[in-house]
Amino acid sequence: MADLKKIRAFAFDIDGVMTDGGLLCDLNGELYRCFDAKDGFAVRMASMKGYPVAVITGGRSLTIRARYRTCGLPQEDIYLGSRDKIVDFRDFCRRYKLDASEVMYFGDDIPDIETMQAAGVGACPCDAVPEAIAAADWVSSRPAETARRLGIRRGGLYKIVLGMKRLILGSNSPRRRELLKGLGVDFTIDTENYFQENFGPDVPYDEVPRLMAEGKSDGFHRPLAEDEILITADTMVILPGSPAGASGTTGRRGEILGKPKDREDAIRMLRDLSGREHHVITAVTVRDCHRRKTISDTTEVWFKPLTDAEITWYVDTYKPFDKAGAYAIQEWIGYIGISRIDGSYFNVVGFPVHRVYELLREFGV
Repeated sequence: MADLKKIRAFAFDIDGVMTDGGLLCDLNGELYRCFDAKDGFAVRMASMKGYPVAVITGGRSLTIRARYRTCGLPQEDIYLGSRDKIVDFRDFCRRYKLDASEVMYFGDDIPDIETMQAAGVGACPCDAVPEAIAAADWVSSRPAETARRLGIRRGGLYKIVLGMKRLILGSNSPRRRELLKGLGVDFTIDTENYFQENFGPDVPYDEVPRLMAEGKSDGFHRPLAEDEILITADTMVILPGSPAGASGTTGRRGEILGKPKDREDAIRMLRDLSGREHHVITAVTVRDCHRRKTISDTTEVWFKPLTDAEITWYVDTYKPFDKAGAYAIQEWIGYIGISRIDGSYFNVVGFPVHRVYELLREFGV
């Protein structure tokens, strides 16, 4: 694969790349194409951020020019009726003082091959002609892959490797879903897994989230494809134990507060947390088909003394049976009961997004 960090501009074929390849023809012979509005936004944002974008197509319809003029492209960057795409590609590079190795070109047919080979990165959808697929540096896993999915969005060259890597979140947690979405990345959710969550009695409690996150990653139900990155995580609430005394008394091991089994268990957990400090530990594992890395983040949380009335009202109203420790910091009990935290608030919610962000950057996202 060519060096993606060098890419400073984009050029596209139209039919089969920015559209699904379908054409409608009226009685006058005018051809019509269906464009994706999201792709138009992506092209506009790239152009606004200063990334040159060219359209090079054999199509002659003025609707193509109208479409991409509304996306912010200069008229001279919209090459209609191109008889020799490599000539127009070189003209585009010359006008912007670009080396061909600094441009990513997307095509899908025989006339695109020479330009794909001249560009720094030649890309095509998986339903391109076999000759184009053979010539491409990168082939999308989807047919008619478009600009938005190939990385031109939210600020131009939006970590173009994201277009090369598909993120999978291996968690059903709506909190993690929202927090990962807040990082501005696209992802799918796939929770099918063969991992059985258990650990030995001698495992230190602060290591358990790491073991669980890595176990979920390794237990994913299928091998990862070359363009996929899997994210798995585990959050645990731990009541610290007491250390051994100076007189030789045996220390008390802490307690993991998982998801409560029922109402009574939830009430018991909150009574245990009342007036005490506890630790929330989240481990996150990121893996592709070449490597795996796990990070762990700890937040110390203090509850004020809670009354039984407060505890039972919260449990009966919010029913926190899917939450470790029987509470969510972003709900009512967090508003009235948590007096102090030391560490990341979002880690307590379920995802240390500041650490996840850095981890994803290490994987080229």
